[in-house]
Formats: sequence, structure tokens, C-alpha cells
Amino acid sequence: GLSPPSFSVNLIDDAPSSSWWYNSIGSLRYHGGSDTIPGPVGNIYNHVKKTELYVEYTHPRLIWKKVFSHDTAGGLFTNTEEAKKKNIYDEDADLFSVLYNLQSMRNDDGVFHFKLCYPELTQYTIPCNEWIQSSNPLLESAVTGYAGISVTWTQNGIGGPFQGLGLSPPSFSFNLIDDAPNHPNWFNSIGSLTYWGGSDTIPGPNEPGVTLAVKKTELYVRYIPR
Repeated sequence: GLSPPSFSVNLIDDAPSSSWWYNSIGSLRYHGGSDTIPGPVGNIYNHVKKTELYVEYTHPRLIWKKVFSHDTAGGLFTNTEEAKKKNIYDEDADLFSVLYNLQSMRNDDGVFHFKLCYPELTQYTIPCNEWIQSSNPLLESAVTGYAGISVTWTQNGIGGPFQGLGLSPPSFSFNLIDDAPNHPNWFNSIGSLTYWGGSDTIPGPNEPGVTLAVKKTELYVRYIPR
């Protein structure tokens, strides 16, 4: 809190009503040495030469934007072009995609912040994978700049670590995007063109010992609309 002016040693510390002034912000004099100031207090009193204070700030216009969803109650996407742009004004449609506009949804760091969710997989506390990647999965098969944030399913469709999404080559003809785009396996599928695992299911996430066929897939991007 704010240190009273009467103490005249700093601006802010962790015991502002006391003359003790550890965790000092805005020090006006040295303490504990000729070039140190009060730092944190543990089993000993620490005096430091460097102090940094950070604030986690969420921009008021930062949103999670749904960019794709697929409910197989509405069937399959007809082709990959339809998987890029479908029912763009109706996020609740069984087949919805605004992936054609994905490039405009990079965050302030120039990367994509994705969240891929499976709402029917309620046996998982968080039925989503959340991560960032720099490559655009609508344009690039090779995934770059991956960093996991909250990853429920840590394995991709070929048994390796989950590392984001990439563009599936047209030669595979199963879907638009998945987690192992250079391999015929197509888990975490976006824009599915055929059923898999059942008469009305598509590939969801892959987990050691479990391959999950799903009926619903949702993909979100976190960014600040311009």
C-alpha cells in the first residue's frame, strides 16, 4: 500500500502503516548496503539492487471469437471451400465457418491464440486444447511457433505431442485442417468431408489408448477486433 509521506523512505511497500518498508517501490534512500534497497522478507531480510513490478491487463475489447463449429446433426461439409466459409452470420448453425477471415485475427504479438473444444466430452474437466501458433492453419501445413497454454489432450493423431493445427493436403481428401496434416491420420479434424468412427461421427482428439469420435467440434480465436 501507499507509504505515508511522514516516513519519507519510499512510495509503496508491504507494511505501509509501519516504519518497515520491505518490498519497496519507489525507494528514496538505500537500505542494507551502499547500493541496495529493501526486497522481500523470508527467513532473512533481503536487500536487492533491482525491483520490477508488473500488472496483468486484459484489453476491454479482447474476445474469444468462434471461427468454426461442426455439429454432425447437420451433416458434413461438401468441400474444403465450404469449410472455409459457411453460414457466416449464424454462429449457432450446425455448419459454421469464418475461417476464410482467419488471417485478420492474429493477436497483438502477431500469432494465433486458439482454443479447440469438444462440448460433448463432459468426462474431461476442460474439454478443450488452448495454445498459440504463428502459422496460419488455413494456409500452411507446417506448424510453427507452437506454445501450449492449457492442453487436455497432449497427443496428436500419430502418437506424437500435440503441437497445433495445419492445412491437410488435398490429396488426403478427408478434411480441411487437422493435427498431423502431413499424415493420413486426421484427428482434431476441422472441416470434415467424411464420417469416421461411426455413422455420424468425425475424428476428435487422440489420447493414449483412446481415439475419440465426436459429433461436435468448436474452434475459437482470442484477439482484439480492429
